[in-house]
Amino acid sequence: LFLLFLLFLLLLLLLLLLLLWLWCCWVIVRFGFSQGVSSAHNLKEMANNDENNDMLHRICSNDVLCSTIPRYVNHVGNQDYALAVAAYLLRHPRINLARVDERVAASRDIVGIIRYRRGRFLAKTRRGTWKEIGDELALRWVSRQLRRMVEHDARPPEEEQEEEQEQNDEEEQNLVVA
Repeated sequence: LFLLFLLFLLLLLLLLLLLLWLWCCWVIVRFGFSQGVSSAHNLKEMANNDENNDMLHRICSNDVLCSTIPRYVNHVGNQDYALAVAAYLLRHPRINLARVDERVAASRDIVGIIRYRRGRFLAKTRRGTWKEIGDELALRWVSRQLRRMVEHDARPPEEEQEEEQEQNDEEEQNLVVA
C-alpha cells in the first residue's frame, strides 16, 4: 500500500512537471522570450525602423503579417498563427498535406481560426504600409506555408538553403500589394 502511495505521488509530480514545462513553452512562444525581447518591443522596433509606417499602428496582436522577414515572423500574431497551425495538425494527425485538396481544406480551416480570433492577414504594400489581403490571398499564403512544411521534410538540407532564399525573395514580391 505504501509503494502504491509513493508511485501515485511520483506520477503526480511528473504530471506537474509536464504542465509546468508546457506552460513555459507557451510563455516563450506567446511572448517571444526566446529572442530575449518581448514581441511588443519587437513591434515598437519595427515601427521605428520602417521609413513609411503610417499604418503600422493599426497592426493588432491578432494580425498575421504575411512575410518571411524574421522581424515580422516574430510578431505575436504570427506566433499565434504558428500555434494555430500546430494545434490543427495535432487535431488532424492523418491529414496528408502533400495532397492539394487536403492542404486547401486545412488552409480554409486555419484561415477560419484566425478570422474567428478577429485576426487579419496583412501584406506590406510598395509604399511600406500594411494592407489586408483578403481570404483568397490568405488561403494561398497559408497553403504555401503548409506546402513548404511538406517540402522541407522531404529535401536534403543543402538544397533547402539555396531554394529557401530564392523562395523568400519571390514570395515577398508576390505578396506585395499595390
